Amino acid sequence: MVGWHLLLSFDGVTLDLAQSWENGEEMAPIFSGACWAGTVVWPAALDLCDYMSEHLRQAMVGATVVELGCGIGVPGMVARLLGATVVLTEQDELLSLLDRNLDGNFAGHPRGEGGIRREALDWEREADTDGLLASLERSGTAPGEAEGEPGAGVRRRSTRLDFVLCADCVFEPLYGDSWKALAKVMGRLSDAGTTVLCSVERRGVDGVPEFLRACEAEGFSLQTVYRAAPSAPAPVELYEFSKGVFRGEAVAVVESDGGMEGGDGKGKPMEGEGGGALEVVDGGAVSPGAGSKSTAR
Repeated sequence: MVGWHLLLSFDGVTLDLAQSWENGEEMAPIFSGACWAGTVVWPAALDLCDYMSEHLRQAMVGATVVELGCGIGVPGMVARLLGATVVLTEQDELLSLLDRNLDGNFAGHPRGEGGIRREALDWEREADTDGLLASLERSGTAPGEAEGEPGAGVRRRSTRLDFVLCADCVFEPLYGDSWKALAKVMGRLSDAGTTVLCSVERRGVDGVPEFLRACEAEGFSLQTVYRAAPSAPAPVELYEFSKGVFRGEAVAVVESDGGMEGGDGKGKPMEGEGGGALEVVDGGAVSPGAGSKSTAR
C-alpha cells in the first residue's frame, strides 16, 4: 500500500491497514480537525481487541456487532476474525480510507465475504441513526427479541444487535461534547440483550465521567471490566454497558503492565477463554503506549 500503514497480526491473519489516502503526495496521516484521530490506532483499541480475544471468543461466533467511531476499523475487524458479522460506522470523511482497508484485507477472504461492511454514521444526525437501524432491520438485526441465547458458539440469524463497540471516542479537548450524542446513539441501538464495550484512555479532564452519567440516563447499567495498572504506558479503562445482564466481571484495579489480562478486583487475572492477542508487527501511526514505532512506507 502507498503511504503510511500499519501491520497487525491476529490468529495467523495479517491486517495491512492504510492510514493515509491513496495518493502519492499523501505520505502521512491526515491532520484536519479531529478527523486525523481516526487514522491512528490508539492503545484503547488494542486493549479492546485483546479483551474480546481473551474473554469473548465464543460469544463472538455468530454474533452481530456494530462499531461506533471506528476510524480504520481495528476492533471491528478483529470481531469479524472471531466469527461475528460486523458493521463498521464512521463519518463521511473517513469512509474512503475505511473502504480501502476493507477491500485490501477482506475482499475474497473466507472470514470477510459478506460478513463485514461499513455505514456512514454521524452521531449528531438522527437520520444517520435511523438509516443504520433500518439497515440492521433489513438484515434481520435490530433491537428486539433474540431467537437464541447469545454466545452459544454457533452461527445463527440474529434478530438483535449483540455487541456495540467503541474505542477512544470520548475526549473533550479534541471531540468536544460529542459524547452526548454518542450516549444517545448507544441507547437507540441497544436492548436488554445488547452488550456495549467502550474503551477509553483517561487523560485528565476528558469528559468521561459526564459520558458515563449520560449512558446511565439512557437506561444503561455499567461496570468497569478492565483498568490498566498505574505502571501501564497508557491508562486505559474498559467499560461494559448493559440494559440487561452483564457478561463480564467488574474489577477494581488490574495489576497489568498494559497487556490485557482482566482481573477479579484483587489484582488476580480472570479466567478467560485464551487465544492470541493482537500483535503490532510494524507500526505506522500508532499512539505512544501501543508499543510500536512510526514508520512510513
